[in-house]
Amino acid sequence: MNGGSASGAFYPVERVVASRKRKRHTEYLVLWEGYRREESSWVPEADVTATAKRTFLNPQPPLRIINDSVRTL
Repeated sequence: MNGGSASGAFYPVERVVASRKRKRHTEYLVLWEGYRREESSWVPEADVTATAKRTFLNPQPPLRIINDSVRTL
């Protein structure tokens, strides 16, 4: 994810879990790697990489099941 900062920093993402429209703009709910789920945040579409959007819009169920299982151990 592009952090939206002037430096163009990227932050590690566990995954994108939802999307919503706010004032005609799309936002994605991001679970940040290494942070609790309560610290997830809504991120403007412009700050979400094409790969993250593609994975969210076209999930691979077997991969998501594996990732969910590993994350909950």
